[in-house]
Amino acid sequence: MLTVIIPTHERHFILKRTIAYWQEKPIKVVILDSSAVAYSFTSLPNNISYRHLPGMRFAEKILSGIELIEHPNIALCPDDDFLNSDLLLSSDSLMQKRSDIAISFGKFFRFTSDNYQQFEYAGRPIPWPKLKGDLDIDVKKFATRYTQVLWSLYRKDVLKNAFHAIELANFDNDNFIELTISLTALASGQLNMVDDVWGIRQADIDGNWGERHVRIQDVNHGDFKKLKVVLKDYVSENIISLFQRYYISRVGPYGVLERYKRRYGYGVVKRHDAIVKGHPFCKDVTQFLEYFTE
Repeated sequence: MLTVIIPTHERHFILKRTIAYWQEKPIKVVILDSSAVAYSFTSLPNNISYRHLPGMRFAEKILSGIELIEHPNIALCPDDDFLNSDLLLSSDSLMQKRSDIAISFGKFFRFTSDNYQQFEYAGRPIPWPKLKGDLDIDVKKFATRYTQVLWSLYRKDVLKNAFHAIELANFDNDNFIELTISLTALASGQLNMVDDVWGIRQADIDGNWGERHVRIQDVNHGDFKKLKVVLKDYVSENIISLFQRYYISRVGPYGVLERYKRRYGYGVVKRHDAIVKGHPFCKDVTQFLEYFTE
């Protein structure tokens, strides 16, 4: 059965909601908690397990979870997001039929605590890049239209290789975690980019992943050097240098990452609005939040 790994750290206030959301899904869930004190619960649903790993670092925590799972594909999900289980299962089915697919991911939308019936696109709306299967070309296409890949569905070996590299590197900038995953996936097979609502996240919750982000720029020489060392068995130094150049080219004069060109603006925003409007998964999340917040 497909398994979702949910890492958490000192955020017990959100776990009741997390467990309530996943308990009815036909998917196994492993919660990996590195908090100093274990989460207190009387019982867990049959499809959910909990491991207390006090003080364990993020990459080491993920690697420990991978070892518990026999299924060929594994999803990662933060403790405050809602992933679309239908898309997870259909993507898992496709990946089991096509071993060339390294990773599956889709579009994220977000809401705030004062309006969980209204969703907007998380980040900048960009068209998916059309990849060609040529690594030199695809690195340029993906880096210039970069989107998040951390919270995705992975082929198990891709996830394991990426997080072994992340653990070895011990990056100063956490954004290099996603770059490591992107490059490992690009070098390991096809990217299944699903043009649908993959996940929904709460934008204003305390301690979310985005609060820790520091934009990657050319000044991160040490981390780029580490990236080339830890990925040398999977990705050539030339490919990493290409990715660095095209990724950095999107950083504006104030260090703000430009996730799309202006010509993609209004029309693409309207298209993303159309995707989310009336979407059954969005309706399901709204209904869940209405029930849970009573």
